[in-house]
Parts: sequence; structure tokens; C-alpha cells
Amino acid sequence: MLTVTVIRANLHDQIISQGQDKITLFNISETILEAGNFPKLPDVEWLSLLRGNLVAMRPKCFDHLPKLKHLAIIHNKLKHIVQKTLEGIPLINKIDFSNNKIAEIDDKAFANLQFLDQVDLSHNKLTTIRSEWFLNCYKLMFLRLQYNLIAEIPNHVFANAKNLETVYLEHNNIRSVGENAVNYLQALQLLNLEHNAIEVIPDDFLQGLRHLDWLNLEKNNLTCLSESVLNSMNDRHRVLIYLWGNKLDKECVSALRHFHMDHVNVTIMGPGITVRCSREPCLNHTRSNMKP
Repeated sequence: MLTVTVIRANLHDQIISQGQDKITLFNISETILEAGNFPKLPDVEWLSLLRGNLVAMRPKCFDHLPKLKHLAIIHNKLKHIVQKTLEGIPLINKIDFSNNKIAEIDDKAFANLQFLDQVDLSHNKLTTIRSEWFLNCYKLMFLRLQYNLIAEIPNHVFANAKNLETVYLEHNNIRSVGENAVNYLQALQLLNLEHNAIEVIPDDFLQGLRHLDWLNLEKNNLTCLSESVLNSMNDRHRVLIYLWGNKLDKECVSALRHFHMDHVNVTIMGPGITVRCSREPCLNHTRSNMKP
């Protein structure tokens, strides 16, 4: 692998040449990525633009990077991801736009990226999630949306990314979750919703999530989980649920204790609730190794 790393770069300088496959640029002076900013670089697979002043990206600005697989634009000042920005990089499998100021993403911004399996949009200013962002992203498995300003999870919001396995939504302003927001994600294994303002988990919210084994609901405004929500987990091989930092009433705590006794596959961790890891794999689901 031939790598180039440049600090305080200018894209107009002659710092990038043929034969490189990994490029990392710090503090680039440009504020806008234009089509043609990068010369024809047929071998580049990894591009990182870190701690710069980028505010915007124009459509097809990565057109000359046909083999690009990993794109990271982190700690910049991006505000808006426009449609067709990512056209011309059909092999991309990981995109990291974390730690920017993104408040708006056009419909189809990530559309038709058939090898895309990881997207990180954490630490931005997003207030909504839209299913149209990920049209035809059939291989998307990991999605990070933590530390934004998202207020709700609408029904069918991940309908265009049905193979999601891991979704991070902690540290947002989520107050409501749709009954059919995630229950069609049959591959979903981990869902993190801690540090939000959720008051109610709808009865069918977890229905059909047969592979879910880690659900974090810590530090919300929940008073309990309904009997329907609990019973929807009967067919799981195991599931670990965090409820610390909620306002669970006494009746709820008692009901959850009894649920523990009757369902050895479910472990609920919360105030006043008996903790039990009934099987060895449960012991591996700790906060340290499951969080980003």
C-alpha cells in the first residue's frame, strides 16, 4: 500500500499523484469540494479529509476516484449533503461524515451505492431521518446517528436498508418511536436508544426482531414496558435490555421481576430488577465492547 499523508494541504498543490491507494489530508484550505478538485486517481481506495474547513460538496466531486471504498470527512464544517455528491464511486463501502454540522441531507443522497455497508453521521445537527436517503442500499449494516437532534423515529424509516444489523441513536432528542419503525429489520442485532426522551415503547415495536440481542433504553422517560412488548421477545434465543435511568414505577418493577422468573432468555438490567445472565453469550454484551 502506497500512502500519502499531508498536513495543511491545498488540493491545488501537486501533492497527489498516480499509484497511491490511501490518502489522508489534514487542514485542507478549500471550503468547497468541486467536481475536478481531484485529478484522475484510478488506484485510490481510501480518502480521509480531516480537521479542515469544508462547508460543502458539489455533485460528482469524487468522480475521478472509481476504486474508492472508504471515504472519511471528519471534523469539518459540512452542512448539507446534496443529491449526486457520491455518484462516480460505485465501490464505496464505508462513509464517515461524523463531527460536522450537517443539518440537511437530500433524498437519494446515498442512493444506489450497492456495496455500502457502513455510514457514520454521528455528531451532527440532523433533526430527522428519512428512508429516501438510502434508496437501494441493500448491504447497509451499520448506521451511526448518535449525538444529533433527531426528535422521532417514524414508521418504516429504514425500509430502504432492511439488512441493518446495528443502529446507534443515543444522545438525540427522540420523544416518540413509531410502532413500525424497526420491526421489519429482521437482521437487527443491536439498537441503542439511550439518553433520549422516549416515554412509551409501542406494543409492536420489537415484533419480528428475532435476532435482536442488545437493546439499550437507558436514561429515557419510560415508566414501564408493556406486556405486549415483553411477550414479543418470547421467541428470542437471548436478549439483554438496559433500563437504568428511567422512571419505572413499583408495579412495573414487580412485573419485570416476574418476567425474569418465567423467561430465562431475557435479561433486564434496571433499578430494583434482578439481574441475571442466563447464558454465557449474555456476559459478553457489556457497555465497553458494544458501544462505539
